[in-house]
Amino acid sequence: MNILVISHMYPNNYNENNGIFIHKQVKALKSSKENVNIKVISPIPYTPYILTLLSKKYKGYYSIPKKTVWEGIEVFYPRVVFLPKNLNFRSSGKILYKGIKKITSKLYKEFKFDLIHAHVALPDGYGAIMLNEHFNKPLLTTIHGQDMNYTVNLDEDFKNKVVHVFEKSNKVIFVSNKLKREAENITGQKNNYAVIPNGIELNDIVSKKSKSISQEFHGKRYILVVGNLIKTKGIDYAIKAFSDIHNDYEDLNLVIIGRGIERENLEKLAFENGVADKVIFKGALPHNIVMEYMKNCYIFVLPSYKEGFGVVYIEAMAHEKLVIGCKGEGIEDVIENFKDGILMEPRNLEDLTNKMKYVLENDSIRKDIERNAKIKVETKYTWTQSANSLYSEYLRLYQ
Repeated sequence: MNILVISHMYPNNYNENNGIFIHKQVKALKSSKENVNIKVISPIPYTPYILTLLSKKYKGYYSIPKKTVWEGIEVFYPRVVFLPKNLNFRSSGKILYKGIKKITSKLYKEFKFDLIHAHVALPDGYGAIMLNEHFNKPLLTTIHGQDMNYTVNLDEDFKNKVVHVFEKSNKVIFVSNKLKREAENITGQKNNYAVIPNGIELNDIVSKKSKSISQEFHGKRYILVVGNLIKTKGIDYAIKAFSDIHNDYEDLNLVIIGRGIERENLEKLAFENGVADKVIFKGALPHNIVMEYMKNCYIFVLPSYKEGFGVVYIEAMAHEKLVIGCKGEGIEDVIENFKDGILMEPRNLEDLTNKMKYVLENDSIRKDIERNAKIKVETKYTWTQSANSLYSEYLRLYQ
């Protein structure tokens, strides 16, 4: 069975963490199923050389090769005219199609794919539908948080584009029941919907604490936040809650890993709340280093109030860490409240502050929750299990 994956989110030499959850699933599928061959088309923004002189970001895009092998997976990076700040997002599906049709036709001559798997409705799913008019292959589209948390809420036209992808896909996979329910409310249909959660790779889990990280913090504890620095991740709530409790816990820091447009605002918030010396922004880090920071942290907090699933939660749980996430979001599929994690009311500073205090003052309860969390993730939420579920869907469409 030959599978063509289309995803603008996929690791590359400029951003190794970009869509890493998609790559992990692809890699698990290929390694566990001998009869499955996979190639990936990951369109990236076209970048004229002159722009490389203006920005590190454009220099990074420019440096991405046209083709590479990423941990055993052949990946193609065709250039597509995506404008900055999503200025042409409305037509991005058609633009993606125009940018990848040539490489797809060329690839098909040597790799006759049996099925197309797109990730996110817009632009990838929409472009894949147009592409599939030439190949007439079964199309499966996986919906992550972006489509339901952002795109459908822009306006009626965007919502219709997402619904169009749902209707034209032979199967629609959601990474959480939250996203599936939202799609059902919009479309009224259920027949071609399924939920396949994301997972973790057991080999990524760090067994021993990093001595260098322990030395960095001089043995002090830290609360860890990992995520893109955007508004909906709720990182401002984590900073405010930390500022409310830090005087009671002198040995405690807050470490934030990730990059994004909110960094300057978050740094300013930490300063205004008198905790700038205790809130440490690490920026974007390689995935293996993030795992080391998870192993060393005291608890993991991400008050994201628009989260399709959130792999970082289960990665922290696999490291036997207590996790605090939001009720009503994708992680609610995983966490049984106060048994293997803690769920807070979204955008509720008082609730987050109280639950952080509760955890810090109840070591025995925290340790019980941590043990339960590790067991649950290792037995139910691995990429191998996710790949097996996906393979079953492939077989249904392939037959």
